Amino acid sequence: MRRAEWQRAGTGRERSGEETPASLRSIRRRQLLPEEAQLEGGGMKKFDEQFYKDRVNALPFVKLMGMRLLSSGGGKSVMRCRIRPVLRNTAGTLHGGVMGALVDMSVATALRSVMPLSSRMTTVEYKVNFLKAVPDGVVTAHGAILRMGKTIAAGSSEIRNDTGEVVAFGSATYYIRKRPKERTVPAIMGKSTGRGRKGK
Repeated sequence: MRRAEWQRAGTGRERSGEETPASLRSIRRRQLLPEEAQLEGGGMKKFDEQFYKDRVNALPFVKLMGMRLLSSGGGKSVMRCRIRPVLRNTAGTLHGGVMGALVDMSVATALRSVMPLSSRMTTVEYKVNFLKAVPDGVVTAHGAILRMGKTIAAGSSEIRNDTGEVVAFGSATYYIRKRPKERTVPAIMGKSTGRGRKGK
């Protein structure tokens, strides 16, 4: 239900013209729609774990790799990946590139839970140390943020197999930047800088 429909629905008291009690108005203010929990007044308001998990798990790359974000909050995250034949290398074990993607994704999703919601991130570097080959089953990456500055954040990740044994670990570094203001008109229609030839 969209905002306008939700507001029009109201309560029985509002439809009958009676005044809504202050306690009920307070509850309704807290019952934000999913998108309102993230976006209110055109800007991010607060981190919503369920909203974020649903968004990440719907990403084409995440679905392609068979990954699933299980939790994200307080600078930590847990991501799971079920090993399928398409993800195995020529030796019949989980490809190292998949573990690298798990390190990157688990630290990034941990970072999103604590970084300013008006900012964006991009990976600067990540590395992986492989400890044990994994032929089948499920691997789980546990990401955590080690340090977050104004523009640089760093974190680590442990990847464990079905029995909880650490089969790989890694680290990742990210550059944090503020989200650019949205343009109301296409760039080509923006104000001229005075450079170049004058238009006709």
